[in-house]
Amino acid sequence: EYQRGLAALNSLIRGERAGPDAQRDRRERAVRRLERTKQILNALGGPQHTYPTIHVTGTSGKGSTSAAIAAMLTAAGYRTGLRTSPYLQVATEKLQISHRLIDGVAFAAAVDEVFGAADQLGLAPLVYTEAWAALSYLWFAQRQVDIAVIEVGAGGRFDTTNVITPDVSVITSVGMDHVVSLGPTLADIAWHKAGIIKPGATAVIASQSPDVLDVLIRRCAQVGATPRVFGRDFDLLGRRVAVGGQVLDIRSMTGQYEEVFLSLHGEHQARNATLAVAAVEALLVAEEPLDQALVDALGSAMSPGRLEAVSREPTVLLDAAHNPAGAVSLA
Repeated sequence: EYQRGLAALNSLIRGERAGPDAQRDRRERAVRRLERTKQILNALGGPQHTYPTIHVTGTSGKGSTSAAIAAMLTAAGYRTGLRTSPYLQVATEKLQISHRLIDGVAFAAAVDEVFGAADQLGLAPLVYTEAWAALSYLWFAQRQVDIAVIEVGAGGRFDTTNVITPDVSVITSVGMDHVVSLGPTLADIAWHKAGIIKPGATAVIASQSPDVLDVLIRRCAQVGATPRVFGRDFDLLGRRVAVGGQVLDIRSMTGQYEEVFLSLHGEHQARNATLAVAAVEALLVAEEPLDQALVDALGSAMSPGRLEAVSREPTVLLDAAHNPAGAVSLA
C-alpha cells in the first residue's frame, strides 16, 4: 500500500521550464498551486483549521528547528504532528505524530482521498507539492493532533503549506538559495519567507542580516504580529561539546536554561535549539521558564542527515548542506 501511494505521488513530479521568463512563470505557477491546494482542502472540510499550528520557514535549519520544537511539545504531553520536507530514505519520514511515522496503509488511504477530491473538483492531475500539503493537513486532522509543526517546502508566501494562520511563525536563518524562484536579492528572499507571518501571530526570528531583519520586522508591523528576535529577546549564552552532542546555556523571554543537553552537533544546531525554545514559549504563552523536562527533550531531538554520525570506526558523518550558508555551517 505504501509503494502504491508513493508511486502515485512520484508520478506528479514534473520538470520545470527554464528561460528568461523563468522567475515570472514560476511565481505564477506557485500562486496557482497555492490556490488549488486551498480548493482541495476546502473540499476535504478544511482540515488545516482544526488544530493550532507552528509554521517554520528559512533557508537553513528549518528541518532541525521543527524537529526540536516537536520533541519539546511531545515531551509536554501534546499529540504533536510534524511535517518535514524533503525525506531521505522513505516518504513517510515527512509525516510523524509524536515521533511515529505515518504507516503505509494510512499513507496510501490519504493519497487516495486527496486524489479523489482533486478529481471531483476537476483539478487532476495534481502537482507533487499540492498533494503533499493536502495529505499532510488531512492526516493530522484525521489523527486528531493537539498541534502541528509544519515545515515549509520552499520560500513561504506562495508555498503550498501556506494555507494556515499559525499561532507561531518561525523564521530560521535566511540566505541565498532558490534564487531563480525567490531572488535575486536577500531582501527578495526574505519577502517570500515573511509571507508566513500572519495577523496576531508571534514571529520567532533567528539571527539575520540587517536587510533581512528589516523585511521581517516590517511584515510584523503590517499584519500586527509580535516579533521575538534572536540576540534581543532570547539568546544562546554558551555551548560546550559533550559526548553525543553538546550542552547549552539559553536565555529566553522568561529566564535562563542552563546545562541543556542537545543531541545535535554544531553551533548552528545550538542556535536552532534556542530558536525552538523561544517558539515553544511563545506557543504556550509562557510567563515563567518551561518545565525542565520539556527542555531536556532536546536531548532526544533527531534530524537525519544533519551532521549525523553513522559510523564510529572510522568516524563517518553525513550532512545534507546544499547551499552556501549550509556549507559554511558544516565547515
